[in-house]
Amino acid sequence: MRKQAIGHYANGRPVIGGQLKAASTPTRVGYETAWRLRVEPRFGSMPVRQLKPSHVDDWVADMIEQGLSVSKITESLGVLMRKRPAPS
Repeated sequence: MRKQAIGHYANGRPVIGGQLKAASTPTRVGYETAWRLRVEPRFGSMPVRQLKPSHVDDWVADMIEQGLSVSKITESLGVLMRKRPAPS
C-alpha cells in the first residue's frame, strides 16, 4: 500500500469535498491562506500515518512562539483536521 502524504488529500484546496461551498469568501480565503502558509509547509509531504499528536503540539508551540494570534492558530488546526482522511 502506498503511503499518502497529507498534501495528497488537499488537491490544491484547503478542505476536502464540498465543505467550502457554504463558506463566505473571507472564510475561504482564511482557510486557503492557513493551508498555504502554515499547514502545507509543515505537513504537506508527511505521510498521514506518521502524523502524531506530538507533531501537532510542536507546530502549535512554534506558531505561538512566532506570535500568531489564537484565532490564526485555531484556524490552522481546523484546516489540518479537515485534511486528514476519516479513520477506516
